[in-house]
Amino acid sequence: MHYRKSCNHLVWSFWASPATNLENRSQERTRSSYLPSSGGFVPNFQLFEKGDVNGEKEQKVYTFLKNSCPPTSELLGSPSRLFWEPMKIHDIRWNFEKFLVGPDGKPIMRWYHRTPVSNVKMDILAYMREQAALGVRGK
Repeated sequence: MHYRKSCNHLVWSFWASPATNLENRSQERTRSSYLPSSGGFVPNFQLFEKGDVNGEKEQKVYTFLKNSCPPTSELLGSPSRLFWEPMKIHDIRWNFEKFLVGPDGKPIMRWYHRTPVSNVKMDILAYMREQAALGVRGK
């Protein structure tokens, strides 16, 4: 997903990328107009190509994001339910895990996939207020 919004002179972009290796599903589709684990939610935006977020073939952007933020949990999960190798503590555990990246491209926060959206929103608003107080402007 890519969504762009301007608020208090800050420009925010939201991105989504379906992962291919978080579920043991067929991967014949490379582009999707829906999110299979979303309870029927149909996005009105274009998604990135599907790709690996963990393991030997993970996309470099996810290596960067995961290594820049602490893991969301010390527990990775049951190996019988994980479908990638090698498994690492910083791996993304499930769909809808979120990252906040600053205007300078540096990751700031990471949220567990079950973190309520209201908490994510509060964290983002707090970050926006902090940036506004520092006089930071988006591009």
